[in-house]
Amino acid sequence: EGHECHIHDSWLHDETPLETAQRHPIPVDPHAKPYDIVGIQVYQNTIVWTKEFISAVRKKLIGYKAPKFIIGGPIPTALGEEARIATGADAAVIGEFETDITAHLEEIMAGKTLIKWERWIDVNEHPFPNWGAMPLPPYWEYIYSAGAPVRGKRGGFIQRTRGCPWNCTFCASGGIIM
Repeated sequence: EGHECHIHDSWLHDETPLETAQRHPIPVDPHAKPYDIVGIQVYQNTIVWTKEFISAVRKKLIGYKAPKFIIGGPIPTALGEEARIATGADAAVIGEFETDITAHLEEIMAGKTLIKWERWIDVNEHPFPNWGAMPLPPYWEYIYSAGAPVRGKRGGFIQRTRGCPWNCTFCASGGIIM
């Protein structure tokens, strides 16, 4: 859609929320074009990290236009508004964020706080992701296949399923299926 996008993986770089806020290119120079939106995928073990990161960026940008923070992933999908409030985000995405992203981003910029996925898309009707925006080699040392390690090999994964149809009492997946 012509948007300029950047991807930064704080986990890969083993960064604390403060380190990411200080080193990640969120400009404070008044002549630089600031980011309009920062998206963060949130898991159960990253709720506190996300809250601390958002807080650190907002403190860094006092006096400047701060970006809108959007959270997505399993925790916002399961908890919705509660996750948004707990992390201090401006908006939360419930479900997959792949349907008409441009319209959803416009809604978020206009102040909408909860975006709910409406329908599945046919992935065959959309182009492949821009892999150049996220170099894969740094991830290869962490990749394992089911059973046989493939550490250090060139590879990647394709997601073939979404969610889980079962409601096992020992797992949260059934609670986040849409």
